Amino acid sequence: MPYRDAVVRVSIGQVRSRFRPVDYRKLQSVRLEHAGVACDVGLVIGDGWGVVARRRWMICPRCDGRVKVLGVVAGVGWACATCAGWRSRNRKVRAPVVSTETASD
Repeated sequence: MPYRDAVVRVSIGQVRSRFRPVDYRKLQSVRLEHAGVACDVGLVIGDGWGVVARRRWMICPRCDGRVKVLGVVAGVGWACATCAGWRSRNRKVRAPVVSTETASD
């Protein structure tokens, strides 16, 4: 399982920033390429969470699920975090609690 930092990722926000708004609204697919690994990824508009009524999603080429982020992993190709199995780094380990009270004699 590779760590998230080692995976080249593309988010739907990055795709949106590459196109003018008029052109972005017309897109139905994009071609993702990195290090010789290329894939055509479908874009769909679907329901979002909460207040946002409609949201644009990428379709994972492996599981056909709606995702916001796709990454390229050696031996797997372009896939979502679930299919490619990348994981985040461990969180910082908390320092032990040190008491400020002194021991009474």
